[in-house]
Amino acid sequence: MLFDGTGGFETESIDLGLENTLCFWAKRSTVDFDGMIFGGLVTSNYYTVFINNNDRPQYRVWNGTPAANTFTNTDIQNAFKSSDWFHCAFVRTNGGADVTCYINGEEKETLTNINGASDNTIIKNLGWRGDG
Repeated sequence: MLFDGTGGFETESIDLGLENTLCFWAKRSTVDFDGMIFGGLVTSNYYTVFINNNDRPQYRVWNGTPAANTFTNTDIQNAFKSSDWFHCAFVRTNGGADVTCYINGEEKETLTNINGASDNTIIKNLGWRGDG
């Protein structure tokens, strides 16, 4: 499978609840990447893991408005800028209130009291944005 941002896979809605782990291997092939790794439809839950054009991953949970929880650690940004393979894991704990980012097995940053903390993580799409 090729997840190149031009297409992706739509699945049945997968409700991951309030505490979960999302992980993936990635290797970047372009300089300016701005896209979604896992996500859902805008009308139901917004995107779950989105990489903005500053190489900052956002863990988004729908709370009636787009609720971006942005990681700013430079080690995380450098991993997303690199053309080398890396492993990324987002671990959501504390009843959904906290999300920790791990790069290649090392804890890099924890966001606490995240926006949308009381809403479940729902996956609908892999590798592309649900709104096209």
